[in-house]
Amino acid sequence: MLFQERDRQRRRHPHINYDYYEQHPEEDVAQSEMCFCRALGSMVSRLELLGYTLSAVKADYEIHSALDSDRYAGSEADGMPARPDRFTFEQFITFIRAQR
Repeated sequence: MLFQERDRQRRRHPHINYDYYEQHPEEDVAQSEMCFCRALGSMVSRLELLGYTLSAVKADYEIHSALDSDRYAGSEADGMPARPDRFTFEQFITFIRAQR
């Protein structure tokens, strides 16, 4: 639902065994290299139409962060490692935006 046919592209991938395709020229590596590629920024309006607004994502992030905190509650007393520091939602957004 997010991608369109024009987003389908061939890309080299580190997990494709290109030596295999060199040894088997009858097989087409193009099928293995096909993927959907589109910049996240160009998908914002489509994501929002599907209900993934910034406020909805923030609410979901907060819920999962709280569940994660509950999972680690009392973990140090049980000999488990302490919960690692987590990004606030604002830090998370800053991190995502820096990945352009």
